[in-house]
Amino acid sequence: MNMCYWWSISPNEKKDLMDEITTNFEISSKDSRLANYINRLYNGRYREFKAELSAYYKLRKSHEDAIANPPLEMIDRGLDQWVKLCNHFNSDKFKKASSANIENRSKKKYNHRTGSRPLSYIVGGDGSGWFKFS
Repeated sequence: MNMCYWWSISPNEKKDLMDEITTNFEISSKDSRLANYINRLYNGRYREFKAELSAYYKLRKSHEDAIANPPLEMIDRGLDQWVKLCNHFNSDKFKKASSANIENRSKKKYNHRTGSRPLSYIVGGDGSGWFKFS
């Protein structure tokens, strides 16, 4: 968690993570499609973990309170990482991006993640029809 974004992690650190997977599973690290897929999985999990930490940070009364009370997940990683992440969450750049994302999500009319059912079934209400194009 020394880096605030997945793209800012060095290629060497990402390679170490890939090597750890290839040690535990029989996969080829030379397959670029597989490497890209695993990289996207790591990216998603990194973002989810950071979002969980951000939610924890927002529950605290103040920036100082958040720094003084790190979540259990961060205690073993070193408090310096938690302090850096708290400073990131408190930065104007992060706050501006977070506010913009909250506003954009509030403008959505409906959630597009519907599972395996087609969106047209859900929009139709009774699940009977498709969109009608003219």
